[in-house]
Amino acid sequence: GKQFNMAMLSSVPVPSLAAAVPKTRVTPVASHRSHRSHRRASVRVQGQSKDALCRDMVGERREVESQGKVYKINFFATGGEVRQIECPDNMYILDAADQSGLDLPATCRGGICGACVARIAKGGTDQSDIADITFTLSEEELEQGMALLCMARPTSDCDIETQCDWGYSLDTGGWKGATGRFSASPDPLMGKKFSELTQAGKEEAS
Repeated sequence: GKQFNMAMLSSVPVPSLAAAVPKTRVTPVASHRSHRSHRRASVRVQGQSKDALCRDMVGERREVESQGKVYKINFFATGGEVRQIECPDNMYILDAADQSGLDLPATCRGGICGACVARIAKGGTDQSDIADITFTLSEEELEQGMALLCMARPTSDCDIETQCDWGYSLDTGGWKGATGRFSASPDPLMGKKFSELTQAGKEEAS
């Protein structure tokens, strides 16, 4: 038979493994907690987007000095159900909701996973603490009033449409309006906790 030649092997083109690995994007999936209990937050990673899951992009939560203003925040669920809270001008809206006992979706609390997304139907927010908000929300979604409540501070009184049943996904055809009821306990779907993804990334890097 023919003698094996190492030079022949070196000439065979080998496809790049890196090129074959799909990029990832975080999409929120359902999760919940009962009142005053620890939320079992979860996210799903989809290998179908050009975006990359970058844990370094999780925003740094900042404390800012208050200007002494307190805003009224109205949260709307399905059927016109409304809950009103007060939120100081230097507090993130999601934190104020937590303190008031509202169980709203949240996972990373760093402005990247999108689980806390809501629509500001009236009023304004400051989301400047988020390093790259376009990683999660498109320009069109921002124009529609979408906001990440985990790192959004109010700049006025606000009316906010929420998905308190965890019914929203950034990849399912756009905002469907307020859904769920504040008193409901939605069934969680399968998913990975953000902490598990973070730990996996640390293990891969070590």
